[in-house]
Amino acid sequence: QPVADLVLGKNNVIYGTTYAGGTLGYGTVFQVAPTQGGVWTEKVLYSFKGGTDGAYPAGGLVLNSSGVLYGTTYGGGTTGLGAVFQLAPAAGGVWTETTLYSFLGATDGAYPIADLTLNSAGILYGTTSQGGSITNSGGTYSNWGIIFQLAPAGGGVWNETILYTFTGGADGGTPESALILGPSNVLYGSTFWGGTGTCPVSGYPQGCGTVFQLAPPTAGGAWTESI
Repeated sequence: QPVADLVLGKNNVIYGTTYAGGTLGYGTVFQVAPTQGGVWTEKVLYSFKGGTDGAYPAGGLVLNSSGVLYGTTYGGGTTGLGAVFQLAPAAGGVWTETTLYSFLGATDGAYPIADLTLNSAGILYGTTSQGGSITNSGGTYSNWGIIFQLAPAGGGVWNETILYTFTGGADGGTPESALILGPSNVLYGSTFWGGTGTCPVSGYPQGCGTVFQLAPPTAGGAWTESI
């Protein structure tokens, strides 16, 4: 059950994920490599175990210049609400999986289903389809998803920073697609719900979704979301 896009690496090797299957049924990371005669060979690089390592990867992968793969799982992790992982090649064709972050389902988000985005400094950006909570003058809004940053802090530790929490209103809600990184580290993406008006397709009061940008602060402070 592959549901995500693929990423192309060196020597035309293709990498991807499957939502299910694998040794225990919790999904896999695989590669498909071309060989002579036009034949392509598939190899499972990792089978998820459904525990802290993650389960059910719904998003695709991002590949850095060293051949390390990064991705998300919809389930698994410490609390079962999803995780961010890396898969690094080692000697003898063995790949090593490391969980970089487990979502807790509160303000930090839950259930990521989209690809990550990697910038030139090695910082990861992504979304969660649920989780998040914010209180403003209009009240408290919860479980509409977030935009997050995950940055290496040394010693194998990665720190999550919440860049934006969706309210499910005009700003959008439930982001399910990958982010695109533009000039000056501006992020672009879409949300499944939210926007203005009632969606005529479903009659859902939160609208038919949005396309947004998230701009970094120019001198400290918060990131700015615009529809």
